[in-house]
Amino acid sequence: MSMTFPGPLDKDGLVAAYEETLRVFPHATGRLRRKRNDWTVGVLPYLQVSSISDLTMKLGPSTRGVPLTFATTSKPWDHYQYPAEYPVHLMDPVAINFTCALDTAYDEPMLRYKVTYCPTSNETIIAWSSCHLIGDGSIIYHFHHIWSQAYQGKKPLFGPPMYERYCTAPADEHVNNPDTAGFLANYLSHIKTLYPMEEWVRKVTATLASTVQVDLFTARQIQQLRLVTGFSSASGATSAQDALSAYLITTLNRVLDVPITRVSSILEVRISLFSSFSPQD
Repeated sequence: MSMTFPGPLDKDGLVAAYEETLRVFPHATGRLRRKRNDWTVGVLPYLQVSSISDLTMKLGPSTRGVPLTFATTSKPWDHYQYPAEYPVHLMDPVAINFTCALDTAYDEPMLRYKVTYCPTSNETIIAWSSCHLIGDGSIIYHFHHIWSQAYQGKKPLFGPPMYERYCTAPADEHVNNPDTAGFLANYLSHIKTLYPMEEWVRKVTATLASTVQVDLFTARQIQQLRLVTGFSSASGATSAQDALSAYLITTLNRVLDVPITRVSSILEVRISLFSSFSPQD
């Protein structure tokens, strides 16, 4: 995943804000540890920062902290074309593993970032990869919000996360229900079967061949769709993504011989000058 910002960002400010954010999310600095089938997260108390160029990218596992890599590139980057593979000059290659296959020697960071400045377009791209044990998309959003506010010298709008330790399994009937696990396994064959990594990447890449890209909706157009659909929403909680997805599916299904039954949604948000990491003044 990545975010694009206008102009260069202050390196020292990003690092300081990053360290402050990691104090709120200490488990993001850790490593997965396995002992007698008991999984834990071993937390490391330090941060790794490296400044590299395109030709000197360091590959392989990192042995310290959470990598925050800085780079500069002159290579082109098309914001509106979703590639089969993420551009290597924007995100260093990382090892992809599933927890059931890891051994005690595994030492990959659970979170890593790369900040790349493009002088040709005067833009900065922040790309990241993370382990899902850190949290879901909502947690990553809160992580970025706290990082952004700290970078701008502001207080976060949200409170810090709360951590609970269960003495027994969490009391969640849906997660612990065997029927639910069997149902989800049909949609998570890559975890159930544990394909070799090369084959898994080929399968993911092959899905792009059956995907038709529909993009270039402006923020105003999406907001108009949301307002229209919101009038018929009993709860009034229709999101912009709900409106856009519903519009595309209902419109295209009127003309397609084979109706759409499955949708993969990939969004890239262009950050405006007056939001997120860019201070208003």
